[in-house]
Amino acid sequence: MHWKHSRFETAYIILGNCHTYDEAYRILCELEEDREFSIESALAESLRAQAKVVTSKTVLADEHETRSGKLLAQCNIDEQRARTRIAQPCMDEARRELQFIRHLKSLVQPRRVFLDQPDHVAHQSAQYNEWMFDLQWKTYNHLAATGHIPHDHLMLLKMHPASKHLISGMFELRNRLQTSTDVFLMMAKETVLDMVAHDDESAAGLMTMRVFSNQSVLDDSIYTPLSKLTVDAEQRNADLKIQTNGVRYDV
Repeated sequence: MHWKHSRFETAYIILGNCHTYDEAYRILCELEEDREFSIESALAESLRAQAKVVTSKTVLADEHETRSGKLLAQCNIDEQRARTRIAQPCMDEARRELQFIRHLKSLVQPRRVFLDQPDHVAHQSAQYNEWMFDLQWKTYNHLAATGHIPHDHLMLLKMHPASKHLISGMFELRNRLQTSTDVFLMMAKETVLDMVAHDDESAAGLMTMRVFSNQSVLDDSIYTPLSKLTVDAEQRNADLKIQTNGVRYDV
């Protein structure tokens, strides 16, 4: 395993904690930045490794170098050779993971409420609805697990500008729990959150995991093979191959 997050974890656990398409998009942007940084950092590290090997070869070729110096130089070369056993698979998986993240972004993007706003503005604008849905979802889980609402959660409900809708949602959930526990426990997340979607905008932004399930996002066949991936300008030199003493640093 050389990934940071598996496809399943990304699509259904990390994004499963999001309640709106805009929040899912924000999280995907963070994941994308992380993978891009890792790839660029790996390039810099590979260049540094090449420099160490070149220096070590110079030491080995020096007739006046001490035996201990040459042993240290050979050790550097061997260490860099061993490094590729992990570095190369990690780099390959980072590329696959980045492609997967960008695919998920393409599915989420057209469904966003704040699509027309710059990202830094949209990320802030999405927090009202994201918090509202998150509080409602936690209300449901508190009732499902214990049958009551903790005082600190009730305080949070009161802090949100949509507190009236959230308190009403809490009453409705409580009534459903009292009517039929089995039916209550089987309620879909979208049904729970729709109770507090008090306008068309918030209802439109409510995320459903079907956007991923219907696209079979875990099916590897829908993705471009690693050897054919196109690397954009921001990932300059990402396909640079460094030959060092017969060892390939494919970064």
